Amino acid sequence: MEKQKQKTGLCKMISAWMICIVLVMSVPIQAQNLLAGWDDTTGTPYDAGWRVDESISVTWGNLAASSGNRYRINVGSPASNGADQMLYITEADTKYGYPVRPVENKFYQLSGKVWRRNGGSGSATFNFYFADDLLATKPVSKNSLTLSGNNVVNTFNSLRFVAPEGFTSGYFLWDVHVNSGNWNEAGIWLLQLTELGNAVSVKFDTNGGSSVDSQYFLDGESYTISKPADPVKDDGSPFDGWYADKEFTIPYDFSVSITTATTVYAKWEDASVVKAQLQTLISEVEDAKEGGTEAGINYLQTVIGEAQAIVDNSGSTISDFTAAISNLNAALAVYHDHSLKELLVGGNHYSRFLGYDLHIYL
Repeated sequence: MEKQKQKTGLCKMISAWMICIVLVMSVPIQAQNLLAGWDDTTGTPYDAGWRVDESISVTWGNLAASSGNRYRINVGSPASNGADQMLYITEADTKYGYPVRPVENKFYQLSGKVWRRNGGSGSATFNFYFADDLLATKPVSKNSLTLSGNNVVNTFNSLRFVAPEGFTSGYFLWDVHVNSGNWNEAGIWLLQLTELGNAVSVKFDTNGGSSVDSQYFLDGESYTISKPADPVKDDGSPFDGWYADKEFTIPYDFSVSITTATTVYAKWEDASVVKAQLQTLISEVEDAKEGGTEAGINYLQTVIGEAQAIVDNSGSTISDFTAAISNLNAALAVYHDHSLKELLVGGNHYSRFLGYDLHIYL
């Protein structure tokens, strides 16, 4: 009987623990806001953590400042933001940065409100960035929205930013660019920058060419890669397309959607192949000398010699080979149709590069 009571008591304790675990797991976890503290009103925006590049001179204001003071935290008027703190500015095209420590290879979603007033019509674009420096010299992620009209507010909740591999500290930046109309002031408030999910990468292996920025999409979604501009090589090698494999057997189809991490490979024309083409053309031009006049043979031989020097030079690049091919083809056309050695008889110019060919032209 006593053992039965002990079993019953133990079962009740286990049931209680399970209920507690279920209740704890059912409580939603508040997503961390990377911008926590951005709207601290105990001082100026500088005191809250906002920064501008050291090359920019600013006057940081506070709550007690007049409406004309720049760079201050504002509560209430002018955008009917009530008790919600607004970062309020009267200066366009200046980037304001707040330090952030994102997790690399993650997507983040920005939500909040923006406001502008210009005293009339026109529009302004609000730009937001992830960047390593306060000038956003090369932002790792960027998003924008545009407001038109006077004294307008826009609520947004889906601007996405990616923290690529290696980006674990930097700045979240904001600026406003006036597209048209007058400019008075603008503000942002209720900012939340929270993790959205894992970032899946699309990388471009340029095989020695100029770098191409990676692209990213949210894990669980499908994505169609945007075809980048063609890379270039210092040696002038012609770009020969993007491929899905390292062996360059499958041209990449940019119309197909993907759901997993992908690498796209750049193919280049081989310098040795172009060099062989030049050597073949030199032999063909040598054969074309047969039947030519002394002037014609000498003319071709000069161009052949220049091309052969490029072949023999170990430092020649693919652009040197292609230029030599172009010059040889042009010379062959001149050899058949025009003359560098001309005879002036009775006001007419005569040329003879081929023993059987006589051209008369004005």
